[in-house]
Amino acid sequence: MGALAPWVILGCGYAGEHVARLCREKGAHVSVTSRDPARARRLAQALDVEGRTLDVHGTRVSLEWMSRGAIVVDSVPPAPGRPPHQERLVAEARRAGAHRMVYLSSTGVYPPGDGGWIDEDTPVGPVGERGAARLAAEA
Repeated sequence: MGALAPWVILGCGYAGEHVARLCREKGAHVSVTSRDPARARRLAQALDVEGRTLDVHGTRVSLEWMSRGAIVVDSVPPAPGRPPHQERLVAEARRAGAHRMVYLSSTGVYPPGDGGWIDEDTPVGPVGERGAARLAAEA
């Protein structure tokens, strides 16, 4: 069996931490980012991964440090009042040699489930600005 592709979790929050743990358990090299340097250090230590500081809404986004062939997970929420970051991020990931780019959205794009199951076949119906912004980012 060959080596697993490296993983990069951008904007590593609650769901990103779970992705990072699963990847580490499978033996993959994992890098996580946060725009807060202290959080990046805490994540690195807690998850036994590489932690990096990165603000994808900043003026210069670089993934030069990323291993070629990486799978990049973008879990950064849209920033109100700022232009979408995905187009620039995809271009930078491509330039840095990413193998695949994945957008990790939120269940906030669906209406309240009242305890029932929600999956990809559930019609979208975001409640609030954040859910609407995530749905727009998915598009």
